[in-house]
Amino acid sequence: MGPEAIGRWRHRWQSRQAELAAAEESGVSDLELERLILKVLADGPRTGAPPRFEAHQVAQLFALACELPEKSGVPFSHWTPGALARELVKRGIVDSISGRQVGRFLNGGRYSAAQGEVLAAKHARGPGALRRGNSGHLRALRAGIDPPRTGRPSHQL
Repeated sequence: MGPEAIGRWRHRWQSRQAELAAAEESGVSDLELERLILKVLADGPRTGAPPRFEAHQVAQLFALACELPEKSGVPFSHWTPGALARELVKRGIVDSISGRQVGRFLNGGRYSAAQGEVLAAKHARGPGALRRGNSGHLRALRAGIDPPRTGRPSHQL
């Protein structure tokens, strides 16, 4: 935490010190005092636009990403962010979303995605890696397990 943030928290605490002391002296319950302290320490309103996507929409995005594309009639073995975006709009989950935004949700770390990698770009180890005819790799990826090792270094896959 930087000095500015520390100063902001210290100022927030000091500005409400009299209120906290008065509540403590009045004999409020420990639970009420704890609620008051948490209210003092709560984050203030954030600047900027409100979020465009609600939590349930993001959850549906992750659920869709975990489905096989063939189930939706998409001719891919793995979802791409663009294909996911088109399917989300087609299903009416969102009004509009870009493939780039889908990628941000899946890669951003703000939301937890399903275990295992689901996007084709995550599995590719160079141009044409998924098209090399190694069906064992694709079966393993669909099953959510690590692909069998080929003995070649990963940078050559």
